[in-house]
Amino acid sequence: MKRLPSWLERLVKRRISEKLFVLNKPLGLSTYSLVDLVKQALKPQKVGHGGTLDPLATGEVVLGLDTATTQLTYWLQQDKAYEVKVVWGIGSESFDLETPLVGFQNVRLNMEPEHILSALKVVKAKQTIYIGKYSALKSSGKPLYTTENTEKLKPNRVYNFDLIEHRIVGIEEIIRIITNVKTVLEENLRWYLKLPIKGRGVQVSLFKKLVSQCNEHIKMCKRYPHLKVGFSRIYLEVGKGTYVRYIVRELGEMLGYHSLALGITRTYLIDHKKIRQRPVK
Repeated sequence: MKRLPSWLERLVKRRISEKLFVLNKPLGLSTYSLVDLVKQALKPQKVGHGGTLDPLATGEVVLGLDTATTQLTYWLQQDKAYEVKVVWGIGSESFDLETPLVGFQNVRLNMEPEHILSALKVVKAKQTIYIGKYSALKSSGKPLYTTENTEKLKPNRVYNFDLIEHRIVGIEEIIRIITNVKTVLEENLRWYLKLPIKGRGVQVSLFKKLVSQCNEHIKMCKRYPHLKVGFSRIYLEVGKGTYVRYIVRELGEMLGYHSLALGITRTYLIDHKKIRQRPVK
């Protein structure tokens, strides 16, 4: 395989074969832009991926070149593991930081890990889940955000879960997390602008939009200096087509709070039954 340029090599997490490898998608970069980077760097006849990630999600994306694209169906079908940072008591229409924050609530100080674990058990048992318009899901061949049909019922496949961390925090902790997200987005934008590529306008606009949105989130949070919210880190093992942000929504509805994914990181699982029951902290 053609040697990768150093700026692309840094994204490689592992190689599966000569033309099939796993990249670690940076925060703010769309999966389409990631594929375009590889196209411009290696100039293959074909390039494809084994499952999209939202711009505000990070983690593993499997890419195949030329004849290896035929193997991507296998990776699309694989189970995935996610670690999700969730705040309880703040929401947004997209259930992440891509849209304005709404519904600021003080959570009960007696909100315990057992409450979240009980809600996770219920979500795991559910057969279906509603997916909203802020997703890659299509209805009648069109993305939900371009249609009047803004929700669609989809199978729910949660195989395993764990609550890594849970605590009640002040709003200053959430401001700190959002500020860190903003800082990483700005760093990734500077990195992206230095790349020797063409046609980067859409991705640059996306970076700037996400940074601007983070600024607005910080301003909004500062309006509630005494707010107490819940903060959790949740580990999920899920099947193909599972939308993690909408699991966050379901959990929030069960707990009686607005809920928001502050960060999502993905890895692929070959066999979820053989994976450890609890992730290493």
